[in-house]
Amino acid sequence: MKLYIDTQIYLANMSPTSDLKSLKKLKKLIKEGKIDILLPAKTKEEYGNHLEKRIGEEKDKLKKSIEQFLICEKIEKRQNKTKLEILRIKKIKSFNKNIKKSVIEETKDFKKHIKIVKKLIKEIFETTKVIRNNNETVLRAVIRYAKNLPPKKNDDKFGDAIIWETLKENVKEEITIISRDGDFDNKILISEWKKHSSKKLSIFKAIGLFLNTIDKKNIISQEVIEKEIKNTETINEYRLTAAPGIFTINPGVVNLRTNQSVFSVDNNPGIVSLGKNSIITGAEINPGVVNLGNNAGFITLTNSSLSSIEAPTYCTGCGSPLLPKSKQCYICGHPNN
Repeated sequence: MKLYIDTQIYLANMSPTSDLKSLKKLKKLIKEGKIDILLPAKTKEEYGNHLEKRIGEEKDKLKKSIEQFLICEKIEKRQNKTKLEILRIKKIKSFNKNIKKSVIEETKDFKKHIKIVKKLIKEIFETTKVIRNNNETVLRAVIRYAKNLPPKKNDDKFGDAIIWETLKENVKEEITIISRDGDFDNKILISEWKKHSSKKLSIFKAIGLFLNTIDKKNIISQEVIEKEIKNTETINEYRLTAAPGIFTINPGVVNLRTNQSVFSVDNNPGIVSLGKNSIITGAEINPGVVNLGNNAGFITLTNSSLSSIEAPTYCTGCGSPLLPKSKQCYICGHPNN
């Protein structure tokens, strides 16, 4: 059974309220050979990029749980306090002392929890090989984004599209995806996978829900599953940050560092381009088709409105062309309205 787990599902386990029964059982079934985990390079990258941020968010919550009860100092400064006020101050101080003590213990437990989770996920990752994406995979993801195809959010991120294209390029079997991201739970993707492999694509919102279909004797409780789902809902969306050179393994094939065009193909410049005049050039020469050299018709634009899109806008910070509907420059990160 081929299984892909979205980044947010892994990170949700960092919450101190998370129950690790599902993660531990997943590891066991992987080692027994019942599950074959899929790990695209983009997913591992996102996990690494957002791990410490996620842990930091949980630490901040613990700190705030102390701060919200520090209210007696203002009352103490008042002159001529009544006996009742003095009694209340003592009670508040006692309550705060107990809260601090409790949070200190929770912080210690949280550190232990994080250590266990990191080790579990590391061991799960080590059971498989990282699936690398190449320039063509990234290019297909960018075209998906431009054509408004899922998986796609209503923003300027196309990390999910890279992951999807990576999975398509490397897997032909039935596949299960665990994700709280509604972009994957899409009829278009289910139909696309059916055409791609003639096999089924299944979507689950929690690891526990999926595991209960594999092992029906040792069921993950509904309480544990509800915790999984709730913890995933609290995670912030992740932004694909393009560090300098991130798409320049083969400079010019997908290049986010020039001001002339965001996308170009070395041997046939302008086939995929965000240059001065149009989003896609080369379609005029061969209407409806973008020809990538030896793989003619690799990307077809028949009945697509892309070729008629107006000239791109440019970043007010560094002057680089912006992706369609983008509110932030991928080169310098400058916001653009």
